[in-house]
Amino acid sequence: MTKRMQAYIQTARSLQEELARPKDQYAMLLPHFVDTPYRHGEESIDVSDCSGSVCAVLNTVYNRQIRVRADDLYKYYFTKPLYKDTDDIAAVFFVDTQDKAVHVAGRICANEYMNVSSVEKAGGRIRTLESLLYMYSDYKPVLRILQDGIWQ
Repeated sequence: MTKRMQAYIQTARSLQEELARPKDQYAMLLPHFVDTPYRHGEESIDVSDCSGSVCAVLNTVYNRQIRVRADDLYKYYFTKPLYKDTDDIAAVFFVDTQDKAVHVAGRICANEYMNVSSVEKAGGRIRTLESLLYMYSDYKPVLRILQDGIWQ
């Protein structure tokens, strides 16, 4: 087990012991994906793709083993619109003209998102929504929150 993975697991255990809300756990675990190299189909802090980072954190928070692609997260899990004042587990999806999500970034806080992508040459980065809109300007952004109870 890598040192990064050990730190991630230790943070997760501490948050669970503190009985932190799932939303807070999600927000505090996502930044562990900074510098994570992109690799399609992977889902760990050592290597991951966009949906892998979101799935890995949700699996840690809810003690589950679910792995789906960005489009499945968009269509079946993150199904409610994100409003500005909402304090829930959220993500931004970038959707093509056929309404297929081609990318996802998990929301850390109001305007910060964890972006793990092949576009990020140095590994995962925390980005503002504005910078993501610029990076993925060919796609329609859709902000959504995780449907209550769906990952549990």
